[in-house]
Amino acid sequence: MIAKYDIAKKVWEVTDVPTEPLLEKDIKIPVFIGFTNSGNLETEFDDLSFGIDISDDGAPDKSILSLPPLGTTIVSSDQEFEYMGYITDLTVGVSSIKFWAKNSGVRKEKSVDVIVKSAVYILIESNTSLGDEQVSISVITPPDPDNAEGIVPPVDLP
Repeated sequence: MIAKYDIAKKVWEVTDVPTEPLLEKDIKIPVFIGFTNSGNLETEFDDLSFGIDISDDGAPDKSILSLPPLGTTIVSSDQEFEYMGYITDLTVGVSSIKFWAKNSGVRKEKSVDVIVKSAVYILIESNTSLGDEQVSISVITPPDPDNAEGIVPPVDLP
């Protein structure tokens, strides 16, 4: 995801938001946070702080990023991005990712939602006979998204 905050307009723009549901085990969303001044990279700040909060299925916000560190002041920048990292701390359901920035005492936020599906796998065991030997085959498959119970029907083996 790319999140840019325009200091002059006091508006967030967030792009490259995942539109397809994410599997719980595969969550590693790249995040880039940057600032502009009406399109110019040369930006001066007045007591800038910014970060990311996450809320899972309506739970209270949980801060996963808050910058700059205590005792540090960001005065100006000519870089496209001030932060590059990953969001990995999401749970199954709808997660709201809130980007926020506070400059000159004014805090502005922008939230985007992503859907996380369970990565629970179901173990299916089936036995078949090959001559005098008994063979047990275990197949691990993801839950069937079309089946509300999440149960994958058994597979007939030759």
